[in-house]
Amino acid sequence: MLPLWLLLVMPQLWGVSLALSLVVDIVVLFVAMKYYALRDIRGNMRRCILKVWISGLVADFAGVLLAVGMTFLPMWLSNEGVNGSWWVNEVAVPMLNRPTETLPGFLGILLCVGVSAALIYLLNYKWALRRLDADDRLRGRVAVAMTLFTTPYLFFLPTID
Repeated sequence: MLPLWLLLVMPQLWGVSLALSLVVDIVVLFVAMKYYALRDIRGNMRRCILKVWISGLVADFAGVLLAVGMTFLPMWLSNEGVNGSWWVNEVAVPMLNRPTETLPGFLGILLCVGVSAALIYLLNYKWALRRLDADDRLRGRVAVAMTLFTTPYLFFLPTID
């Protein structure tokens, strides 16, 4: 829920971020179940919410790892380092600071968000919502709702101005 740089600078906010993520997952899951008229919402929530929350955290972490890899790994592996290679200027720095500043930086963040979204859907559909008292079609719809409303769109926010 909070930008990665803020969590690194102020580690005490990890608890707040994890709690906010859980609250968002609870609200989205409840609303999706209500919207699709699932029976026994309370029982379904109890069976699924912890796994849904873990799925979201794993997917977000995968997106962050991809972003870190895309920004820092090429700098570490090249002889140029941070001294102005195309990758650093057009991809790495914009991904870290202002993702919409360059098209390659935007596409890099879009890839990270896309990977997180795909993982949110797959983990929810295949694992977290497996015990949901619903058929595969409804389970898929709930997984899509979780994906649409919990994807880490905050990756697109600039970290500096």
